[in-house]
Amino acid sequence: MSFSSRHFTPSNTNAWIKIGCAAIIPTLLGLLYNMLPRFLSPSSDMVMILFEMFCIFVPVIDLLLWFFLGKNLVSTVDKPVLGWLLLNWVGILSLLLFVWQFVLTPESQQIGAIAIFSQQFGAGLALLTFNIGALFQPGSNTIELQGALVMQISALIFMMGASLLGVGIPKLSDKISKGREEKEKARKAAIRARAQMPGKLAGGKKK
Repeated sequence: MSFSSRHFTPSNTNAWIKIGCAAIIPTLLGLLYNMLPRFLSPSSDMVMILFEMFCIFVPVIDLLLWFFLGKNLVSTVDKPVLGWLLLNWVGILSLLLFVWQFVLTPESQQIGAIAIFSQQFGAGLALLTFNIGALFQPGSNTIELQGALVMQISALIFMMGASLLGVGIPKLSDKISKGREEKEKARKAAIRARAQMPGKLAGGKKK
């Protein structure tokens, strides 16, 4: 198997590294989302208002950031599909770890650090995914394992969808622009062909 040298240019390598490192950002935001209340003073109304605003904006930040990275970073690499999967590798790993710890492993045998880590990727999108999870637990006022699993899956779908939309827009824009260029070339070629037709007809009459 041979590879073109362009796959290993410094700029291309830097893009892959950035994508791989950026994948951890939603998990860090989710960790901040879950840990911040422990360090806030509930007696301060202003602090709590700011925290509530933070909770509202975290899903927006997550989705807009993933769209931006898909559009401006993932779409620039040679293999955008692999770049898209790399951008979401932490989310995919988190979901697999969540299933391992909470679905396949008894509570007494769960590994605390892994169990906590597996929930952070989707934590920032809780305001969006809570109602989706609740649909799978009718009659319950709390989110249990089934709803929590649905929330994790929904969060990953939201994030992958946002980044895929970001990747797809430049590609779609390129196709549209290329299509316009081809139509313009065809139009100009038709005009030239029409301009040459009278000369050809005149030459045929002389013969």
